[in-house]
Amino acid sequence: MLPNFIVAGRFSGLLFGLGMFAAIYYGLFKLNHLEIREVPGFNYISEIVGRAAELGRPIHYIPGISGMEGSVAQRTIAGLACMGHTARLCARLGVKMHVSIASPQIIPVANEIIKYSYMKEGVPDEFKPELIRYTVNQRATMAYIQGMFPREKIAGNIMIGAFYWEAFNLAEMGSLVGAAQVAGETMSNSIPEFAVCCERLIIGDEVFAAAALATGDKDQLGSLIGLDIVKIVIVAFMICGMLLSLLGNRVLLDMLSL
Repeated sequence: MLPNFIVAGRFSGLLFGLGMFAAIYYGLFKLNHLEIREVPGFNYISEIVGRAAELGRPIHYIPGISGMEGSVAQRTIAGLACMGHTARLCARLGVKMHVSIASPQIIPVANEIIKYSYMKEGVPDEFKPELIRYTVNQRATMAYIQGMFPREKIAGNIMIGAFYWEAFNLAEMGSLVGAAQVAGETMSNSIPEFAVCCERLIIGDEVFAAAALATGDKDQLGSLIGLDIVKIVIVAFMICGMLLSLLGNRVLLDMLSL
């Protein structure tokens, strides 16, 4: 008889949880020196900024429409990291950058990130706080962009973060003014809408990889590698379970039911 503290599925879940923690820890501290492959969508950001510099026109950046709480926090933080990278490129090439923020808690963070980016490039006086616009909510964001994009003749539109129904409207407005566009999302509900209007996409875990590339943070890179190890192990278990099941062997299923 199983001990009272073991409930069906709880013990195997504990083992998997400990294994996941160990893999992330190993990646974080032992594999953070490795390099990850290039993310084409992330590389396209520099092309967008370069094109804007040649045309003498500004770009627009929006790090999602959510804050930094709950399940959207990691996506928003990744969007902010890529925003810092974009701001440095804009400061380096003298490109004006418009930023739309729909969450009040993001405003001071975005302000400091962009200000620091301009300082790193040696042009702190070029930073203008008024270029960061608080757009209140999704509908207000759409109203602002519909007027600002054609008025400012936006040359590039970069959207990385957490998006919902407004994804298609944002991308369509950029397409209407002829802006080069790249979008990044981890959730499948927005990716098809972005795919219709954007030249490049950053999909799924590529968003977090792009954030690691943008910041050069070794810890973030190590955690990504650790998560990749976890995914490989899970896929291996799935394949083994499928093959054993086809052979009529239930040993793996019995282990998972513990």
